[in-house]
Amino acid sequence: MDKMLAKLAWSRADVDLNVAKNWGGKKVEASVLNHGVHKAKKNRGQKRKIWWQKHLERKAGKWGGEWGGDYQGDDEENKEDEEEGKAPPPVDPNHEPLGKKDGPDDDHHDDPGRTVDSAGSAGLPPPIHDPDSADEAEAPGLIMHGLGASVCSSCRYIYMPNCGDDAGSGDYTIQAGLGRGAAALAVFVSVQEPDFTDYVVEVAVAVVSFAGKMNGRSLGAVVAYKHAYVLPSLMGKPAAKKAMAKAKNGPKAAPKATPKELKKQEMEKAAKKKDQSNLVTTLKNAKTKLQGVQNGTIQVSDGELENLKNKAEFFDRYVSLDRNDPEKAQMLAAFLADKTCNNYMQKIREISTETKTEDEKASGFVTQWEIAAKENLPVDSPLLQKLLDGLKFDYDWNEAVPREKVFKEAGEKRFFYEKNAMTTEKTSFSSKSGITAAGDLGKKKADSFLNDKDTSTADPAAKVKIEFPLHVELVSSVKVLKSGKQKIQKELNTGKDLCQKLATGGGYDTTDLANAIDTFDNYLATLRQRIATAEEVQPPDVTKEVVAELKAEIDIADTHLDAFKRAMTKESELQRHARAAADMGIDRESLTGLGIWGDGVPMTRNRNQSLEMLSFNILTCQLRSTMRIPVFVIQKHWLARGGSTWDAVMDVLRWSLTCATSGQMPKYDHTGLQPLKEPWRKQRALIHTPRSVLLEIRGDWAFFKQVLNEASGCCWMCDIKPEDIREVSGEAAWMQPEHRKTPWQALMAAPSISPIFATPYVGTECIQMDWLHVVDIGIALQFLGSIMKYFCSKFEGTFDEQVREMFRCILEFYDVQAVEYRFDHLKPSMIKDPKKKFPKLRAKAGESRCLVPWAAQMADALRDADNEVEQTMYKCAWHFNKCYEQLSSRTFDAAVLAEHGVAFANLYVALHEHFTVQGVCLFKVTPKLHLFCEISYRGRDCPSVHWSYRDEDWGGKMAILAASKGGANTPNALANAFFSRFTSGHKVPVL
Repeated sequence: MDKMLAKLAWSRADVDLNVAKNWGGKKVEASVLNHGVHKAKKNRGQKRKIWWQKHLERKAGKWGGEWGGDYQGDDEENKEDEEEGKAPPPVDPNHEPLGKKDGPDDDHHDDPGRTVDSAGSAGLPPPIHDPDSADEAEAPGLIMHGLGASVCSSCRYIYMPNCGDDAGSGDYTIQAGLGRGAAALAVFVSVQEPDFTDYVVEVAVAVVSFAGKMNGRSLGAVVAYKHAYVLPSLMGKPAAKKAMAKAKNGPKAAPKATPKELKKQEMEKAAKKKDQSNLVTTLKNAKTKLQGVQNGTIQVSDGELENLKNKAEFFDRYVSLDRNDPEKAQMLAAFLADKTCNNYMQKIREISTETKTEDEKASGFVTQWEIAAKENLPVDSPLLQKLLDGLKFDYDWNEAVPREKVFKEAGEKRFFYEKNAMTTEKTSFSSKSGITAAGDLGKKKADSFLNDKDTSTADPAAKVKIEFPLHVELVSSVKVLKSGKQKIQKELNTGKDLCQKLATGGGYDTTDLANAIDTFDNYLATLRQRIATAEEVQPPDVTKEVVAELKAEIDIADTHLDAFKRAMTKESELQRHARAAADMGIDRESLTGLGIWGDGVPMTRNRNQSLEMLSFNILTCQLRSTMRIPVFVIQKHWLARGGSTWDAVMDVLRWSLTCATSGQMPKYDHTGLQPLKEPWRKQRALIHTPRSVLLEIRGDWAFFKQVLNEASGCCWMCDIKPEDIREVSGEAAWMQPEHRKTPWQALMAAPSISPIFATPYVGTECIQMDWLHVVDIGIALQFLGSIMKYFCSKFEGTFDEQVREMFRCILEFYDVQAVEYRFDHLKPSMIKDPKKKFPKLRAKAGESRCLVPWAAQMADALRDADNEVEQTMYKCAWHFNKCYEQLSSRTFDAAVLAEHGVAFANLYVALHEHFTVQGVCLFKVTPKLHLFCEISYRGRDCPSVHWSYRDEDWGGKMAILAASKGGANTPNALANAFFSRFTSGHKVPVL
């Protein structure tokens, strides 16, 4: 019978030569066949199925014998259910163990005590069946031995080669590759039992080894089998799904790593080892320094002391973890993002104090040491002795207990002790898991930031029970007003300090500022009263008029705040202006403040020729502050190498500004040796003129480099070197006082000193970093190019098709946000120049500014929640957009700009290092990132106060005037034509 069944099974097998050419057992594919699709192939099996159905109906409940033996195998699936606390399937009350053979015999069951012998299938393992296990004893079982049929000793399920379409029967086909050959074994499982139709049987059969040779090819099979019983009620539970997955899927071999992948893994390990070494070294040094502070040998500020404590606690926690603890990797990532460890420790320590009443009533005979421990008293405490004297005691220890026997032999007293219920206060420390490199904001806080919602419950307005839509609007307006009131109070205090400083310093008329302070102070009192009145309004009394009035008050407060900030604009310039006026012994009104701007602008349509120019504007005259007057123009290709041309220009400018500061027309030329020869100059020599002083020098990075002659470093304010520009933490070395440059040190560090610094009252403090050149056409283009290049892969098609799809998204953003400066097209070469290594978006300043909020939205929409790199990109874009929101003088807050600037710079560098390890060129780090840190970390004024958008706009108009329409192409001819056109189109201004 066994041979017949084996032959039947093999006759149903389909040979598939296209299966994976892995070694047998390493890749197994299992699938359930749909009988409706394969009806034509099963005609031979229909007769057998009908015969076995009738046979089972006739023999139901009448089988005898114990088939399956006493093999005590492990049932891994049922063990997993037991570990998860899952009960096995229930036992039907009508399900009785089989012990007798009541029905007629047939050739298949001719012996009631017969067990299926494995001899019929050489090399087959014994059936996996444990009749003593809890699951097997309480649930119907199913045993298959070889290719024959078996009946479980504890139920009436039959397992045999068959096919069928009825409920409770299933077909499974297992395909496995064996070397170069391939074979498929089809095993059909038929379950026909009326009493147990609720059970589903999942069987996995895999060909796992060789057994014989034929024609030089190794072909053979050893049947490995496993069964799982899944109750319908457990189908959706993890254990049931796991059991079914194990039954269906065979073992899969992990693919071998390629040499490139192995090299990449080695690089990642080396980088991780280096980061771990840096972490340990840095934190050890911080801990040593903290010990010096505690010993009194080192003195630090309170802020630095707090940082040292956080680092020491971070280090202790790090070294206390096991070597393979996942939290170590989280801590390393957090350290790389924030070397101060403040963010991590702030998130890891959330202290919550709760008072809990516990019933700690204890009574019985105990030793004196146990009483001391309960009362938290030393054993030799006099108070404990008094307590023991008042307690009953004896020496009746139980000698059956070894511990008490020792006490009795030692003559120790046994005290009767009883302790009543007590209230204890516990302080618990809850740690947050999953802290990432940039610090996880959390969904609630992130939603608050992105939607400008205040989640604080400390605000009294937030405690108002909101029942009406109008009241919701009213409460929201109250919150806005209260936030504006805090800003007004802050700006008012700053203005009072400035007014006092300028008044005591002399030389500056503070009348205008004092009047602005009085107006602002009076309005602040009115605003407080208005907020208090709005908070007292109850929900039923809210009307549209009240809400509209409160919203109008918000606009009024915004106007007052903007006006007051304008009165305080450029604090440092006003102080320098006042100091210069005091030194000259004149009043402020008689001293004019000037600013110069230098940059290059394209002067042809194909942008292959550039015009370098210098211009100045008047800072202290509000009516003429927008006016620009050119003083020098030249085509870039005419400039001499080495900066000698600019030095000559700056020498002439120095001579002119010195004469302006002295208040006299010059008699000699800029060399001081030759008298001026022009008749009109001779007539005006030594005539007194209004005095002026240079307060600002504006320009792009190239202009500053040429003017300052900086070659050894990349910043004139600190001693940072180009190789250290990745140091962007909030406590980087370049921010410390010992690494900051004074104006004199900055001049001494340059190979040669520009003549412009010989002008009175001109130093490196006059140089203003410009947001347009540093950010808008600097790091913003690099960031946008990298993030667009990365997220293009989220779209389908080629790179060109992906770029077109991304441009459609940009156009939708333009329409929704009503953007003014737009792309009219977007090409792949605009994201990454094929000749360049790193991507950099090719865009104008206005176009890049408008794309920053789009980048945050795009990263949020396309990021994968399980991808840490994409999460970091989104956070980086979000912080960058928050920095841009601080450009308005109405909303500017130096602390907020510094907070988001630090976060963006750290995340940007982290992304650069991550992709560098992988060999991918994204997120290039340049010196402009350091200048961005200087603006955002240490800036006191709003960046829009000093930016050169108006200069750039004016420069574009001047480039049109300089366009050549023929004639001689020389520096002199270009300058004469340009100034002739300018003077003919502009009147001489009257100040």
